Amino acid sequence: MHISFRVYLRRKYVCPKENSLPQRNQPYLVGLGKIGVVFCSSCSVQSLYPLLYNGMKPIYLSFLLIGLVLPAYGGPLTIYAAVSTIQPMKQIEQLWAKDGGRKLRIVYGSSGGLARQISSGAPANIYVSANKRWVDYLISSSVAVVASRRVIMKNRLVLIAPTGKRHSIKELSIDIPRLLGKDGRIAIGDPSHVPVGLYAREAMTSLGIWKTIRSRSARTQNARLVLSLVRRGETPLGIVYRTEVENEPSVQVLKTFPEKLHTTIEYQAILTENDHPEAHDFLDLLNSSKIRSLYRSAGFIVQD
Repeated sequence: MHISFRVYLRRKYVCPKENSLPQRNQPYLVGLGKIGVVFCSSCSVQSLYPLLYNGMKPIYLSFLLIGLVLPAYGGPLTIYAAVSTIQPMKQIEQLWAKDGGRKLRIVYGSSGGLARQISSGAPANIYVSANKRWVDYLISSSVAVVASRRVIMKNRLVLIAPTGKRHSIKELSIDIPRLLGKDGRIAIGDPSHVPVGLYAREAMTSLGIWKTIRSRSARTQNARLVLSLVRRGETPLGIVYRTEVENEPSVQVLKTFPEKLHTTIEYQAILTENDHPEAHDFLDLLNSSKIRSLYRSAGFIVQD
């Protein structure tokens, strides 16, 4: 037995997989209070949604009255993480499972793209960003727990080229345009939402060459794709994190950008408002002393 009625969501309900309102039936709401457990009828994903009763556009939901309560915390612990964290996160996932932790669901992508998905209702429990700007974005969107925010590691920015040809780099502001030549392009992440691209833009702006280089940039969705373009020789230069070229024989590091040229590259982790019984433990693990050695071995910078 169920009845239909109106409730008000604090933010618009979005299907986590389709990134839009559910395409079939209306979603179901189980439980009513400050938090409702929403079961999406399009993709069958359960999400916790904060509710309001006035001041917002309503969404029609069905409230089940048969005593059925969906297991809101029964699913995997879901982490949305920057692509550049893949190597240590895979090792952390193995340690977590070995210690008896619940199954993880790790979604990788650009920090900006993931943050926008979370702000639209994607069911992430923990967010790991390569740029503090996108953590600020989630906090300002009221979908992240401010007190849980922490810096877990740092990185450096490097200029890369395919191996096989020796280059001499003395002055970045002169040598980058010189190495590009007349028709060459430089691979960078898209500065609008990809942190490695944002740092690259900051560095080249500080060098005074961004206005010249901007139209000659090949923009990608993450640092891995920048590396791929350079590895295949499609661009003569690229700008990536130092960790991307660890044990990568097909590219060479020409120069590490001085830190004063760009914002400090900090990886931050934070809990979202989608609570999970193991989220706090996993966040503590990310910042623990036994995990720092994994970060170091992958080329990241950590503080004891």
